[in-house]
Amino acid sequence: MIVKRSYKFRLYPTHKQKQLIEGTFAACIAVHNYGLAYCKQCSERKEVISLTKTSAELTSMKRTSDYEYLKKYDSVALQQVLRGLQKKYDAFFKGQQPYPRPKKPAYFQSYRTENQNNRIRIEGTRLRLPKIGLIKIRQTQPVPSIVNVTVERSKTGKYYAVIYGTSDEPRKNNSGGEIGIDMGLMKLVTVNDGTTINNKRFYRMSENRVIREQRRLSRKKKGSKNYEKQRIKLARMHEHIAAQRTDYNNKKTTELLADNAFIGIEKLNVRAMLHNPTRSKGLNDAALSSFLNILKKKAGRYGTKIVEVSPYFPSSKLCSVCGYKNIAIKDDRIRRWVCPKCGKEHDRDINAAINILCEAKRIITEKH
Repeated sequence: MIVKRSYKFRLYPTHKQKQLIEGTFAACIAVHNYGLAYCKQCSERKEVISLTKTSAELTSMKRTSDYEYLKKYDSVALQQVLRGLQKKYDAFFKGQQPYPRPKKPAYFQSYRTENQNNRIRIEGTRLRLPKIGLIKIRQTQPVPSIVNVTVERSKTGKYYAVIYGTSDEPRKNNSGGEIGIDMGLMKLVTVNDGTTINNKRFYRMSENRVIREQRRLSRKKKGSKNYEKQRIKLARMHEHIAAQRTDYNNKKTTELLADNAFIGIEKLNVRAMLHNPTRSKGLNDAALSSFLNILKKKAGRYGTKIVEVSPYFPSSKLCSVCGYKNIAIKDDRIRRWVCPKCGKEHDRDINAAINILCEAKRIITEKH
């Protein structure tokens, strides 16, 4: 089975290699902003915006004295910037996202380059990158093949290589179970059989320390050395919280996939849910979208079928025994309720998980 996977490894570049990586970041920003200005001119002239035009303009750009320095950096990475800009314009014209904006230097930076003619490869304990050479890498697992690499600099100043590749792996076995899961804030996951996965609230556990360090940062003069030291200290705390959350989500999704061949989930519109000011912090801390994305990405390795149920499906209001729709329990604070029709007492989350499983099975039946 051919599996597409990404691997994230820490990089340890030398001082000269750091300068080349930082220069590539700056070059990508310059190309993006130049391409954006060129696309605006095309729009004013009512010309079609295409990747062919912007690529030709990049070639002309390199011939000018102001942008001649771009020749020192990976040309494929600069082309990828224009590809990304073209995708943003296409999404804008389809009404999927706002108009592209200019980029400026930030604490987090990245660029992506494609593996052409085996220019990117791992040689022992080092990763070979175009225009940069061999960089020391902390490789924790083998990478069979490399399609592209994204070089990142985190907010704490660490460098990473996100290697995207394909591998021929045997499909992992699952236990053949069928479940429906309901996502929430009190319990991260509730399964239809009553099993739950707790919401660890990693940010809440460290919130007081984060607030204290944030206040210290606010008292520092922006741009000073003390400000930079405190900024990195705060960024490390957020990085640690994110790593805890990602590790927890990976472990729990693996447990669900290893035990089940069919999982029904609710398609959540988390972006709309974040508009609620009383729940936005809890939703960000729970990272529901991240959990579901990891679950869907890893499902193919275990041969697990994931079926999404419409967010408008009233999973919490329907009685899982008789199908009666109880509109009186719209309030999320009602955790247990009794069906007025059949008299069955329900736990809100377990009942919703049962209904999601039934609806997911119905969707599959209709498709076939």
